[in-house]
Amino acid sequence: MESGTLVLIPAAAFKMGFFFPDLDIQLFGIRWHRLWAFHSVLGVCILKKFFDTYRHYVTNEEMTFTAKFAGAMAGAGAMGIALHLAKDALIDGNKSVVFGIPGLFGINTLVAGTWLDDDAFLLANSLWAFKISKDLFVLAFGEDYEKVRSYVQRNFKGAAV
Repeated sequence: MESGTLVLIPAAAFKMGFFFPDLDIQLFGIRWHRLWAFHSVLGVCILKKFFDTYRHYVTNEEMTFTAKFAGAMAGAGAMGIALHLAKDALIDGNKSVVFGIPGLFGINTLVAGTWLDDDAFLLANSLWAFKISKDLFVLAFGEDYEKVRSYVQRNFKGAAV
């Protein structure tokens, strides 16, 4: 039951994370699509801060099932955001990122006439989000990872772990 919960339910968090950056369209309209605050690592940093706070104050550093579940959810959501940003940079490239504050001012690209700066911004934020996602998974499952690694090394000779 625990394993199924730790795998299946975070799949929903991954889906929510994947579609999170496009929430800017629903909140501010298509004119503000690819708003820097939604298409950056900012949401992932907020997820990590929530998880760190939860882990520190509620669990006192002991990784209970609830803490692992929270880490799996945060890591999966972060992975979804990272994948969305990578898709925007590499597959849907040549799109501008909107910099500014809705209702006050906005510019569609930092360097006029090129989307290279926008693709670089999206790719850099995607890589950073992938790293934070990995960190969240390691924080949530670090003890279990070491148990699995030692089991594989003991029972499967020559396995590269």
